[in-house]
Amino acid sequence: MGDIDTNTIYTHPDTDGNLHVPATGTTNNGKFLKAGATAGSISWQSITKEDITNFPTSMTPTIHTHGNI
Repeated sequence: MGDIDTNTIYTHPDTDGNLHVPATGTTNNGKFLKAGATAGSISWQSITKEDITNFPTSMTPTIHTHGNI
């Protein structure tokens, strides 16, 4: 091989927003990709109610009755 022109070598950016998705597989089946508080911090996680904004802390069931039809 001859000399390599370093001006034409592609280097994939590795900054936040340019990262590859972590590997998937049976251990991550049904999980969601969750961003962490630090740039570049991502991982597969099971979703919890704490992950959902405005998730109610309690729910009061309402019982509806219907007359015979």
